[in-house]
Amino acid sequence: MSHQILLAPAWAAAEAWLLDRIAGPLSESPLSRARVVVPSFNLARHLEERLIASGVEGFFGRIFTTLPGLVRELLDESPRDDRPVPASRALRLWGISRMVREKVPEDGEMGRIRHFPGFVAAVDDLIQELQQACIDPEALASLGQRRGSSRLQNLGRIYADYWQMLRAHGWTDAVLEMRASVEAIRVSETLRGFDPLIVYGFDDFTAIQFTVVKALTETHPGVSFVVPFDPDRQEAFSSVENTLRRLEKVTDAPPVSLPVPPSDGSTLSHAQRRVFAPPSSLMAPDEDVQVVTASGPAQMVEAIARQLRRLRRDDPSLRWRDCAVVFRSLSPYRRLINETFPRFGIPFDLPVGTPWGEARVLTFLRGVLGLKINGFAKEALLACLRSAHCRIQIDPVDLTRLASLLPPHASPEALAERLRQMIEERGRRVAEPSEDDPSPADTRRIEDLRATAAGVGSAFGKAAGLPDRGTLAQYAAGVREVAGALIRLPELLPGEDLPLEARWVASDHRALDEFEGRLRALGRAWPHEISFADFLNLLDLLIQEEVLHDPPPRTDAVAFHDALAARGLSFRVVIVAGLMEKEFPALDRPGPFLNEEEQEALVAQAGPDAHLLSSSDRAAKERLLFVSALQAARERLYLVCTNADADGRPTVVSPFLEEVRGLFTSPEDPERDPMVARAYTMAHVLPSDSEDLWHLEEAAMWGLYRMYQGEGLTPEGALLLSDLLGRGPLSGGLIAEVTRWHDPHFTGFDGDLSGDGALLDHLRRTWTGRPLSPTKLDSYGKCPYQFFAGQVLGLEAPEKERMEITPLDRGSLVHRILERFYRERWDASSERARPVTEGEETEATAAILRIAEEVCAAFEQQGRVGHPGAWAYEKRHLMVRLGWFIRSEIEYFKKNPGLAPAHLEFSFGVQDHRGADPASTDDPLTLSSRGAEIHARGIIDRIDAFPDRRAMVIDYKTGRSVPAYGDVYAGISFQLVVYLLSAERLLGFHPGSGFYLLVAQPPGARGGLSQSGQISCGEKPGRKGQLNWLALRERVLAFLSAYASDISAGHFPVLPVDADPEGKACRYCGFRSACRVDETRLILGKVEDTGRFARTQRMNLSAVEGAE
Repeated sequence: MSHQILLAPAWAAAEAWLLDRIAGPLSESPLSRARVVVPSFNLARHLEERLIASGVEGFFGRIFTTLPGLVRELLDESPRDDRPVPASRALRLWGISRMVREKVPEDGEMGRIRHFPGFVAAVDDLIQELQQACIDPEALASLGQRRGSSRLQNLGRIYADYWQMLRAHGWTDAVLEMRASVEAIRVSETLRGFDPLIVYGFDDFTAIQFTVVKALTETHPGVSFVVPFDPDRQEAFSSVENTLRRLEKVTDAPPVSLPVPPSDGSTLSHAQRRVFAPPSSLMAPDEDVQVVTASGPAQMVEAIARQLRRLRRDDPSLRWRDCAVVFRSLSPYRRLINETFPRFGIPFDLPVGTPWGEARVLTFLRGVLGLKINGFAKEALLACLRSAHCRIQIDPVDLTRLASLLPPHASPEALAERLRQMIEERGRRVAEPSEDDPSPADTRRIEDLRATAAGVGSAFGKAAGLPDRGTLAQYAAGVREVAGALIRLPELLPGEDLPLEARWVASDHRALDEFEGRLRALGRAWPHEISFADFLNLLDLLIQEEVLHDPPPRTDAVAFHDALAARGLSFRVVIVAGLMEKEFPALDRPGPFLNEEEQEALVAQAGPDAHLLSSSDRAAKERLLFVSALQAARERLYLVCTNADADGRPTVVSPFLEEVRGLFTSPEDPERDPMVARAYTMAHVLPSDSEDLWHLEEAAMWGLYRMYQGEGLTPEGALLLSDLLGRGPLSGGLIAEVTRWHDPHFTGFDGDLSGDGALLDHLRRTWTGRPLSPTKLDSYGKCPYQFFAGQVLGLEAPEKERMEITPLDRGSLVHRILERFYRERWDASSERARPVTEGEETEATAAILRIAEEVCAAFEQQGRVGHPGAWAYEKRHLMVRLGWFIRSEIEYFKKNPGLAPAHLEFSFGVQDHRGADPASTDDPLTLSSRGAEIHARGIIDRIDAFPDRRAMVIDYKTGRSVPAYGDVYAGISFQLVVYLLSAERLLGFHPGSGFYLLVAQPPGARGGLSQSGQISCGEKPGRKGQLNWLALRERVLAFLSAYASDISAGHFPVLPVDADPEGKACRYCGFRSACRVDETRLILGKVEDTGRFARTQRMNLSAVEGAE
């Protein structure tokens, strides 16, 4: 038995020889002592599968191994009590980060970049590279001293301290373990018993790997080396020549070429054998080798998915596992693959995993732990509370309110106290008089807040209670408690077949389990105490560098590999993607610490065994990787590139792709690109016709899109869509889409519930006789769907986060001040409040300002005034406006002698929050017209009366948007008319007029505040074409009866009012995010269908009346 070096020009030849060589020992003994050492686990798994497929019987679970796996097997043969423990990468990085802080001065050459993300990982990569190259710390430090380079000297000190750290703690790493295995190899009896021992598929060895190989040849009598090399293609295999020279030296054996099967004459064989070879005859291309171009990275990944779908359609025997996609580097495309392939229903195996930094549950946990360091900073605390992973769930509206109450730093106790304040504030607000019933959402929100306030202090207190110093084991236990108290993850049943969204939950569970397990392991390896800041640095390194390994894919899955991992593999179909310049071949960037010249000097300093790759070595390796990727294809090869990068910048095609193109020619036109190509541009984002067979959801949505665009569908496309509509869970959503956008009539998706009998009966039982406030009636007039969302469904519009006082609180504040002002002027004998006269302006101003200070103080105590700075400005202007109000009242009463406030905050139909006026009644105002009846409720701010019982209704407005008379005429504003009718029917007054008093706007030239939307209740028509009182009243009642009919019929169509040229009904609607209004479709496309709604009939009639 002697050593041998076998040259394999093609991986197929090497694989055939290997399987034949192993089959013999296995046939003689099922428990074979054969060992095959390969470069990667992927290749080991592939060879096992090929051996199984060949029909060889036997137990060969340990035949294939990697070089580190063989080293550990031989080290385990002679166990030692003092054998070092392998240190995880996380532990190494953390130790290096501590050294960097100690050894690299802030003001030095490297001090400016030591805090950059990835700096510590780059230092670790350098140390591992130098160890692999057999370069010791002394060589690096010596070179730095000789050249006077503080950078090299700092790196040398860190490198030396790294070795010292490992020795001090009894640790080792993979490279040092390999170095230590040399002696174990030389004394190993197990190694001598391996028959055969084959080192397969290595095209290069690092210096430290070669010391192991040398020890193998010195110990084992006959090692076979199978090396990929084609002597006829020097350019492609130039990087292997140095490996062959070194192997010839240690084995004293001449290389022998393995027999290569004759070419089958296919274009695939031609591309695989002639790329990077000397010029030869050209071939006419066919479909076995194709070029695919795309307009960008996302389109490229979609093009790959489409091509695989097409191949499966055309060849039913093709399995997913027969296909592979090879990138030079997978990491940049990982997200695109994860997003795209599930949409096409293609199972895939993506070995790169998910970085911990993308596991949101871990970033949330890191944010919670960081609260202890930043003193529970407000923004960081709110970010944690907003997270979907937070167990403490607070309604977004309440969270917005909480943000305005929290100080810059809020301890858990302060957070709980602010929540209790919010509960009290909301309870007071619900208890205040209002023309609307408190919504169930308000009651539910108070209950949720109360439950949250009870547990928030103790939950966040666990993070605050972590020790300032402790061991990793203590911190690991503390983090487990914090996670249990604050992280919200649904439980999953074991073995459950998870839908897509549940798989993300399962991924979060795995991430949390791996995280806690890693902390426990680190705690066992590092028993010393550290500071909490150091602990957070360790967590940051873990989240930055560690990867969450995804569960194994289904057996039948498309394989994704980077070019390095694809060496030696074979598939029926291979797609080599990302063939652009600077991507494949990879851009040869200099290392972050050593330039090319310093690397050469370092190798010379370290001695003859040292070896670092040069720039030319790396370029040669790129060519060899491309050749290996091409050789992985057995039947079809696709070469994919893009015309632009993700930012739209043009890209340059890879020279490797041009090399393949140069092997073919077009018989018809030698000047034309000879490759059979399919181009994917932005126009190909969706399939173009029914001949393309895609994933069901995508095909259906494309069909719906074409219908929406008015193009219609081909007969084949219509058959496809109808077939899809009958497929289980897909049917409901697709029918809804078709109905929602293409039914020529209004349906339930547009707010028309009249077609659902059970729902309509429930609606009538619930809403018949229910009193409605004028504001709610206004909302139905503006858009019935707005009324449906807010009143029937009980939805609430999202509140914006405000610095200033909320509009609702501002209105309550002003109303309370004005009511108290006139309450204090009340004359019990006349049952009227004393009007403000000219002679008492100073006294009245002082009184209203005093009342304002008291009411403002109460609001401040309740936390209802917003940010202190904004409130100071608001309060100052409020006092000015109250002075305007007094002067305006003097002018108002001077013009109307005998007039005086008779009722303040008079309520009708408001049972839960009756107004302060003694005359308030629980009975609603019943309005009827044309057989329809509607019940109204409300709270009138003020009713002024003359001695003859003529009344003026006043409603205070503190905002900018105020209804005008035209809104009343158009049927979208009912407040003043309803209030005038209630004064007439419930209090026995003769309605005189009504108006909105704009208390927030400056007074006019005569000192009076502006009055808007005034309605005169005379027998004659008013100025500017206003109707007389009887005509206006009948018009409003006609609108209300139409709305009552529609509500009882279940009509809530998405029809914003036509009399709204500025689109305010939609612009200021709180339900815009839930409404899918399309004005062209709804108003023009369904105009024939709108006539069945009483509201539309009434508005159309009103328009005709107005024109006349």
